[in-house]
Amino acid sequence: LAIMRAKEAPWLDVSDFEAAVSVASEDMRTHTMLTHYRRVYPSQNITFVMGGDNWKQFHTWGRYRDILDIAGVLVLPRDHQERLDEAEAIRVLAEKKDVQKKGLVTPYHWRIVSTVQPHGASSTQIREDIHNGIEPRWLTDEQKRYIADHGLYR
Repeated sequence: LAIMRAKEAPWLDVSDFEAAVSVASEDMRTHTMLTHYRRVYPSQNITFVMGGDNWKQFHTWGRYRDILDIAGVLVLPRDHQERLDEAEAIRVLAEKKDVQKKGLVTPYHWRIVSTVQPHGASSTQIREDIHNGIEPRWLTDEQKRYIADHGLYR
């Protein structure tokens, strides 16, 4: 599905590493994935983009501080979010806040982007909708056909 979307952005590199990795919990999946990409791209800045729903609980993830050592974290609000500037993660990680307003978020820093239009797309919600027989709003027709043809998320 990501490959289908990445056709629109030739500068994106899509990998299936995350799908193949086996970890004890979802939050450790992120750490494992970022560690892998740090090894593959040792000299590149890596920015991990997460939705505001995950940001609110980021400080409870396993090895969340290590994630910040590997990659910058860019937080995008969802349209159903309450204020992200009140999230506990901000208090816990205050010293790591990125003071820059644009550009890459470098390792050891996080930034909330409030200047973009909030977007409700969530991979978790898309999978749940499909599982519950609800047509997902955020997919292209090609992606919907692929999911249906392969019986995914049922």
